[in-house]
Amino acid sequence: MKVSFATHQLRRGFTLIELLVVIAIIALLASVAYGPILNQINKGDQMQALTNMKNVGVAMNEFKSNSKLGNFPDDITADRVVAQHNYMSGLGALQGDTSNDYFRQLLGNESVSESNFYAKVQTPSGGSTVTPNGEIYDGQALTPGEVGISYVMRKGDNNKKVGIGSSVGEYPLMVTSVLPGEDGSTVVAGNAVRFDPESFRGKVLIFTTAQSAKTLELDDNDNLQDTFIPKRRGKDISDQFLILTPDFSGQE
Repeated sequence: MKVSFATHQLRRGFTLIELLVVIAIIALLASVAYGPILNQINKGDQMQALTNMKNVGVAMNEFKSNSKLGNFPDDITADRVVAQHNYMSGLGALQGDTSNDYFRQLLGNESVSESNFYAKVQTPSGGSTVTPNGEIYDGQALTPGEVGISYVMRKGDNNKKVGIGSSVGEYPLMVTSVLPGEDGSTVVAGNAVRFDPESFRGKVLIFTTAQSAKTLELDDNDNLQDTFIPKRRGKDISDQFLILTPDFSGQE
């Protein structure tokens, strides 16, 4: 059986140059599409974080309106929560130096779950937060890596951390993308506050005491372009506020 020259040419396959051209075209198309795809994924992460912050904000208001609690979660309400719900003492620490500690106080509300505190943010070691597993008993509530939202409090007497619900004005209540201090401290204030520009591509999400959500941009130095905590009568009061970052201990 004779094989024509044309048939032989069809069967010989691609040359090396042709393969390289195809690979180059695919790489070019992928690079063009990467930006828009990443933007859409990032917007989805932002929307999820904002939705969760709003849900936590509702839970905080309900917590504060409870006559036996009287404020947003803080050192004072920690004991009151256990007195009201004895099982809460088995969930883990209800006060301390991370946002996880104070957010656990809200788990006494049956409508609040671990997933409400999730935000996909980068950890100091370069990893990211993990999806909460829903296990809360035997000290398993809001374990390291399951929380991506920072909690804003203020300095009280005798080194107590106090909820800012009694403050007049609109102040940050929760923030995303806050990193521990340079010394590793999970409680930061004033000029020690650092933000991660990677989590939401230069954006920081803020939920305020007035139940409003805001998105602020970082500048080239990873500082907020707009003031983070409003000035009071023209005076910088940021050092009066404490920002408790999530517990990232043991996260890779």
